[in-house]
Amino acid sequence: MHRKDVFAFRFLALSPASLEALRKLCPAAISRPVRKREGMVTGVFDLDADHDYSWIKSFIDQHRIPECDYGLFVSVSTDSDSEIISLPKFAAEIFRAVGGGIDFSFTVLSEE
Repeated sequence: MHRKDVFAFRFLALSPASLEALRKLCPAAISRPVRKREGMVTGVFDLDADHDYSWIKSFIDQHRIPECDYGLFVSVSTDSDSEIISLPKFAAEIFRAVGGGIDFSFTVLSEE
């Protein structure tokens, strides 16, 4: 059986200056242009239970990022069409500390 869970944090609309600041704190952050908000980019990085993410709240406050523009992203890819996903404690603690949204992606892989 195949299953992969990814827990990430996502900023939906960062200015180029905010993205540069994010990359100083989190060099692994990847970015893509935002289609409907010219000049803005997304910033996404995977979360790991062994890292300290206490900087996220102060980054949000310093860059005045609206709560609707950030949050957790949970992705599940599996070969089963029925699965249960639980938010691990470290991800739930990040969410409680910073708020925002939680978006889920569930992808069923098939051999066809």
